[in-house]
Amino acid sequence: PWLDLDMPKLKRKDANVASRIAYDAEGVRRLHEVIILNGSDQMLKSMFMIGIYTGARREEICQLTIGSIQKGLITIGRAKTAAGNRSIPIHLKLKPVIDNMIMNHPTGRTSDFLLYDLTANGFDKRSVQVGKKFSIVKTALGFNGKYDFHSIRRTVSTLLEQGGVVESIAADILGHNKTTMTYGLYSRGSSIEQMTTAIDVIDYGFG
Repeated sequence: PWLDLDMPKLKRKDANVASRIAYDAEGVRRLHEVIILNGSDQMLKSMFMIGIYTGARREEICQLTIGSIQKGLITIGRAKTAAGNRSIPIHLKLKPVIDNMIMNHPTGRTSDFLLYDLTANGFDKRSVQVGKKFSIVKTALGFNGKYDFHSIRRTVSTLLEQGGVVESIAADILGHNKTTMTYGLYSRGSSIEQMTTAIDVIDYGFG
């Protein structure tokens, strides 16, 4: 009975994302050394630091405005899914980075992009060029095509799981849909206190 049945095919883009591998902590430290300690591109530094302490997607980070940062939270409002629109507590090691970004911002206007020195392409994507810069760095360090910036989301997810964070809380931090009726349909989501405790689990051993 299954001979003439057409099964849905995984889209190429979805297949590529599914094949990505998480960086381990040592891999993130190697990236950190090149991008943060030895690098000079401020937009790449900002994107990388926000990424490793939030698990946010590349474009989500690049669409943040100064007004997105309030009361110790990063609020993402232009995500690709409804679940992606969320507020994430700022990790203690990310807070001075964020403060410095705002202090040295050329305008300081709440409506302006936090990562100000980026140019959108024809599809209003602001992360393309800085994403290419990240790719050059990771490739030079020997990371193959199974690693990209999206792999950092997998790293954060892995650290949360290994730190004993409940999956529903990790989903709220990463902006993933919750498929159960109890949590996905009825729940208002994790509390800020729960997510703050979870975020504190993220540690790369930078010293």
